[in-house]
Amino acid sequence: MAGAEQFPPLLRPAVGTRSGRRQLLRFLEAARFPSLKAFARETGLDPTTVARQIRRLERTLDGQLLIHGGHGHPARPTRLGKRVLAVTAQWADRLSDLHRPQHRSKIEASVAENAPPSFGHKE
Repeated sequence: MAGAEQFPPLLRPAVGTRSGRRQLLRFLEAARFPSLKAFARETGLDPTTVARQIRRLERTLDGQLLIHGGHGHPARPTRLGKRVLAVTAQWADRLSDLHRPQHRSKIEASVAENAPPSFGHKE
């Protein structure tokens, strides 16, 4: 992806793909919850999907991000996981901007430009 070089080296392997950016953002969101299961429940995602995305991110970044707790114990970030979380938090807005579909702004601009003046306004 053009522009990946603007991101810190730690994130570059994941920033290059849409799924990698989604995984970084999901990892950041999930870390705010006491467990992956709680995150999945709150967001309506399947817990297996969340765990699979984090494993893919671990492969992309070539390191373990979480130490999985035993039954009833939450996972904890590893040293690498903590670094990835800290850096991702600093760059989350940029990652979110890149994660949005590129065509959305073009469509919105086209609608705004071509809509009649009263479009979307109640009289």
